[in-house]
Amino acid sequence: MTDVAEARFHVTSWGSQADPGRRPAVLIHGAQTWGTAPPPYGFTTRRPLATHRRLLVVDRRGHGASGDAPGDFSSDFEVDAEDVLALLEEVGGAHLVGHSYGGVVALLAAGRRPDLVASLVVIEHGGLKVAEDEPLVAEALQRNREGMSKLPTDLDPEVYLRATASALRERSCWTADIPLSPLAAAAWPKLVISGTWEGVHELYRTYAGEPLMLVNRITADRMGADHLRLRATDHYPHGQRPDVVNAVLTAVWEDGDTRAAGQRAG
Repeated sequence: MTDVAEARFHVTSWGSQADPGRRPAVLIHGAQTWGTAPPPYGFTTRRPLATHRRLLVVDRRGHGASGDAPGDFSSDFEVDAEDVLALLEEVGGAHLVGHSYGGVVALLAAGRRPDLVASLVVIEHGGLKVAEDEPLVAEALQRNREGMSKLPTDLDPEVYLRATASALRERSCWTADIPLSPLAAAAWPKLVISGTWEGVHELYRTYAGEPLMLVNRITADRMGADHLRLRATDHYPHGQRPDVVNAVLTAVWEDGDTRAAGQRAG
């Protein structure tokens, strides 16, 4: 493993023998985890897909084998988006998949350089400002602001796992301004995946699940994406129903490659 102090932005590559004719997929994890974390948090259940397509599994700044972000935050969605764009340029474009905080990063990167994107899948993204005009979401934003203002300033990160420590010092993804217009105009496949949040504690569903379900539905509507709601899942549908999500990702990626080939032929 790369030394954390030396690595600015670490990417794990799966599928060195994959078909070079297929564009790679970049996978961006959420908060309090890292790219190759065990299920349901990271993307290890995507690894079977590397048989046919190279997967580039990101460790966001402040997580896994990546160093902290420069500036005031150990993790910052703006820095992550620039890291992802640099990776997309390096590989000549790719499919993007982001979960939670990583979904916000994927939306920002795709909106800035849609020409480098072959398809976009966001899973339970946390960019609440997309729907801040909705009272339910506005209330959630206010709760989040109040909660962040009460965090103690003398926490010692050494007593926490690194991902948890970064969550305490990261730039909150619900503050991101996500421009959906360029995403709506993009011709490549777009999909939003969210859970239905049955079976979780009532307060967890009320204060986390309901705002996120609404934000993800509105995001899909406003950028012209398909919306898949996976039953019997909450915030981790990709880890809780991996076979379903893997089949869906395979279909989206094949569709994106087909559309890109058609554009080149035209």
